[in-house]
Amino acid sequence: MSTQPISMVLFPGLAGHDLEFVAQTEYFGQRRRVLALNPFLSGDLTVDGQSDQLAQLVVQQRLNPVVVVGHSHGGVVALAMAARHPDLVASLVVLDAPVMLPAAARAALRVPLTALRTPLAMPLLRKFFAATFSDHDPLPFRAEVLRRLAAVPSAVAGAAVHGTFTYNTAAALRSLAVPTLVVRANIPIRMDRLPDRIDGAEVTGAGHWPHVHAPGRVNLLLEQFLSTRDGSFPRASSWHADR
Repeated sequence: MSTQPISMVLFPGLAGHDLEFVAQTEYFGQRRRVLALNPFLSGDLTVDGQSDQLAQLVVQQRLNPVVVVGHSHGGVVALAMAARHPDLVASLVVLDAPVMLPAAARAALRVPLTALRTPLAMPLLRKFFAATFSDHDPLPFRAEVLRRLAAVPSAVAGAAVHGTFTYNTAAALRSLAVPTLVVRANIPIRMDRLPDRIDGAEVTGAGHWPHVHAPGRVNLLLEQFLSTRDGSFPRASSWHADR
């Protein structure tokens, strides 16, 4: 007797949107229900608060248990949801999100994060987002990201980014009881520090938006992870999508 494949929710970063996941929606939507979202810009803007909004939406849409894929800020929110609402999550993919950052990176962020609560917030955020771009991001793509960022109220953007980089991702990862894959692309995630139960993968040469610029490789990683979600898949060191 066949069973219905588990549904999937795709959650973007702060300046992201649902259409950036078109390649994943088309690929996985052939076999399962896929819901791509826009970022939450109202309500409780803490990471926990946004994770509760995501959990509420999953319940309202009757998707649970669900595969949750979160990119960047959305990856931290998805991680918090899996930690806080494990009964709603079948498996979790954290896609190039600021989890398990090196100590030097966390230290360098202290002053800018404090400044996000001042009138300097939006200029700092523009500078921060511009720093995430690489040669893999065409100029029109960069302009669109910055345009979308400018449409977010300064207080909302500042609160979201501050929460993202101050959330205790290490503790959340250690607490997880669901199959989890952390994908590194552009953010310096300490893959060697991932808890034993968490698997990791790398997508090289695609910048911070690998699901946009290397969709085939990202889809392959997700497919491999979901098809072996019983925990028998390889450890982090053998997961690479660089071809």
